[in-house]
Amino acid sequence: MYPVVQPRRPTGVSILTVLQIVIGIVDFLTGLLLLIAGAALTIIGFGLSASFAFMLIPLAILLFIFGGISFLIAYGLWKGRQWGWISSIIVATIGLALGVLGLIGGDIASVVMIVIEAVILIYLSTYGVRAFFGRVRIPGTYVASPGQPYFRSSGMQTPRPFSRQQNQTFNTCIGCGAPVPYGANFCDRCGTRLR
Repeated sequence: MYPVVQPRRPTGVSILTVLQIVIGIVDFLTGLLLLIAGAALTIIGFGLSASFAFMLIPLAILLFIFGGISFLIAYGLWKGRQWGWISSIIVATIGLALGVLGLIGGDIASVVMIVIEAVILIYLSTYGVRAFFGRVRIPGTYVASPGQPYFRSSGMQTPRPFSRQQNQTFNTCIGCGAPVPYGANFCDRCGTRLR
């Protein structure tokens, strides 16, 4: 089996991964604090009803769920999974929409949220990031069917089948994003050294 040539993780993706981890930790800690506060209010009272304290429990559970989702997205981003890229796009789009709604409601601080989410969306749409997540497709470069995968480079007229020892997917060149076969030392298109 040929070694896997992985494209380098962009620095911005690493930063987004760390941000997702921080968001997950904050969500978990906030949920834990809400549970502790609910228990303390139930025991001590402070003139508040027990029903108010029990209302904090669903909110804490919701924060735990959001924290888990943040950790899951961080894993997808770090590993270069397509679902991690798609999830990040969805989360940034929702954040952008919430920022716009906040701005319409008169919250001037929502401008910061709008700018951050817009920058994230633009960054995730760049060529290098999409190539890292396997979202770049170059027409006419490769053909793959479920029954018989093929590889066709620019110099070949007809595709040739893979051997059974090879993995049936392609790696992506870290320089130009073109598909490259496993075990290649250089990209056929741009000449970038892969190993």
